[in-house]
Amino acid sequence: MKALLLPVLLLAAATAGRGQNTFFRQEFLLGPDPASYRAADPTFEQFTDIVTSGSTQALLQDEKLCFNRQADGSGRFFRLKDFPGPPRSLYVQFRLSGSSTGTNAGAAELVLGQFSNGGSITPNSEVYAKIGFAATGGGWQLRHIGSGNVGPVITAEVLVTWVLNNTGARVEYINPDGSGITTIMQNDTYDLWVGGEKVLSATGPTNPLQTLSDFKMSFDAGEGQLCFDNFLIRDVSGVLPVQLRAFSGQVSAENRATLFWQTASESHAATFLVERSPDARRYETVGTRKAAGTSTETHAYAWEDPRPLTETTYYRLRQTDTDGQQALLRPIALSPQKAGFCLQENPVTAGQPVVVRAKAGAVFGLFTPAGRAVPVVQESTPQGFRLWSRQQPPAGIYLLQNRMDGQTVRVVID
Repeated sequence: MKALLLPVLLLAAATAGRGQNTFFRQEFLLGPDPASYRAADPTFEQFTDIVTSGSTQALLQDEKLCFNRQADGSGRFFRLKDFPGPPRSLYVQFRLSGSSTGTNAGAAELVLGQFSNGGSITPNSEVYAKIGFAATGGGWQLRHIGSGNVGPVITAEVLVTWVLNNTGARVEYINPDGSGITTIMQNDTYDLWVGGEKVLSATGPTNPLQTLSDFKMSFDAGEGQLCFDNFLIRDVSGVLPVQLRAFSGQVSAENRATLFWQTASESHAATFLVERSPDARRYETVGTRKAAGTSTETHAYAWEDPRPLTETTYYRLRQTDTDGQQALLRPIALSPQKAGFCLQENPVTAGQPVVVRAKAGAVFGLFTPAGRAVPVVQESTPQGFRLWSRQQPPAGIYLLQNRMDGQTVRVVID
């Protein structure tokens, strides 16, 4: 399961509104085909394009977008469809990992601005701000392009947070280091964090007259691998209605999923809708929980999916505000403990069949805890099998076993 990307709460001193907009997010959950992540008219979850040249490769692996560059070529992703507004402040978060061979101070860069094309060379007139990626001969360092100031060497996956203020007023945000301390940013400055370390502070933009409309990453020099994951780009001119502290899930022996989430604070929050998808694309609402409203205390929630898992399933939360505004919170993926079978209902009412979701070819046996076989008749169904007992077993606990692979789950008959 992927680590949860926690948003940073920000407050704009000159803004009374409390809503925030998500302009882009991508967790790379849709498999290895780059076409799933790009479109000429992209949604807020798509790039305009992912491009490579020469021997450079772009790979979707381990739910990350990775660029592998050797001696030549380049790799880049970009989005040219302007963010609505455009936004006057942004925070950009992503998880960065990879390795490098040899050193190169100007290997790659990430740029925010408004671009005329997706080429690797972007004139400063189109740039609001940019940060560089320096190859260190092992890992990577984020750097200021101009002064050359660099952050720590990155050799393991780390969360990068880039906060930019172009509001015309001060912006206050809670530091992403878990300390709870806030930082006040002046207009037309940005801060850059690598994990819990601030590596650039109150840095001026390349061109303060440019807008925060598009973004682009170009990997054009040096050798190595750069991997990106859990992209989230938000407006920071309001207040998040919910600060999500954790979102996770667990799967029982009967392959029933239970979701758990915890909020650090809530502002005018009405409900949480639980949405489920088989492919991280098409979601349906399957549950709801009432939110705490407005609170600065920690609140914990849980929800159990009544339908057992038969395949990897994606869950996400849709938070609804009291005035109807909605915000999507990033998904998690849960898989059955084993891919063999699961029960449609458990407990099973006495006199009713045991309904099993399983692949064709499975053969089942029903046993008492002492190992005595209970005779059953197995019938095929479109989604698996139905098991009838030849004799009505008394209420109690039984064991259902797939004789083909030995997988066993507990069945309660009541």
